Parts: sequence; C-alpha cells; structure tokens
Amino acid sequence: MFKLTIQLYIEQILSGSKSYLASHPELGVPIGIFNYKDEPDYESRVKSIKKYGSKGNPVSRELAKLFGVSEILPSYQMSASELEASLEGLNKIENKTGDINKLIAKQEQQ
Repeated sequence: MFKLTIQLYIEQILSGSKSYLASHPELGVPIGIFNYKDEPDYESRVKSIKKYGSKGNPVSRELAKLFGVSEILPSYQMSASELEASLEGLNKIENKTGDINKLIAKQEQQ
C-alpha cells in the first residue's frame, strides 16, 4: 500500500491536482493513476492513454523507480507546460525528501 501512496503522491505533485485510480482494460490499462485537473472524465482519460500508451507518462515512471517502486502503475498527468510542471514537481519532491530525511535523522538520534 505504501508504494501506491508514493505513486499517487507523485501524480498529485506533478499535476497540481488530486489523483485517483481508474480502470480501462479495453485500452490495455487494467488500473492507472489519473488526476482531476487533466483527466476529469472518461474521454480525457482515453485521450491521455492514447497519448502515453499503456505504460503511462515516462517522467512519473522514472520518479517511481527512484523511490523504489517495483510494480509501477501507469500514470497519466499532462498539461500545456508539462516540462515546467514536471520540473516544479521534481523540486517539490526533492524538498519533501530532504524534510523526510531530516525527520528520520532526528528520530534515529533519539
């Protein structure tokens, strides 16, 4: 479950919107991660799946790998300034990772 949480969080950071799971086996995606900003309905999810394929957004996949997720669900965030959003998301994740590492270090010292 924790690995799923990581993937949902990555989608939320990159898209700037709440993420959710949806199933589209007819398009080769038994379960995927979407967001309410870019994919609020069936038609927009289908459009994203056709754009990225059954493996999803490569930026999301690489981030999931960096966080140790071995069974990666396809993620489908997209926007007009996709690269900018991805870079902003990476910076936010890097900052949050630093905060988490500090908390872990404090707990280990106690």
